[in-house]
Amino acid sequence: MGQNATTQIPRAPELPRPGAGAVRVLLWIIGLGIIYAYGWQVTQINLGELTRKAYLVAPLLGELIRPDLLERKVHGRSKDRGSP
Repeated sequence: MGQNATTQIPRAPELPRPGAGAVRVLLWIIGLGIIYAYGWQVTQINLGELTRKAYLVAPLLGELIRPDLLERKVHGRSKDRGSP
């Protein structure tokens, strides 16, 4: 009888409140949106100028999408070393 008096009754684990995860995700999205908008303003990105000069970016994007990792390019040397 003395042992039962000191034994604690196990409690059920507390469940998170419904919707708390959705609120947390919404706050993250809002926070990231504010940071993105601030960065857009600080860097002074002009969307109209970006679209007008897209032809300058096309070769760069092509190289980023298809990098030449396996192809070895020889720079500064000619294949023909000059035969006499």
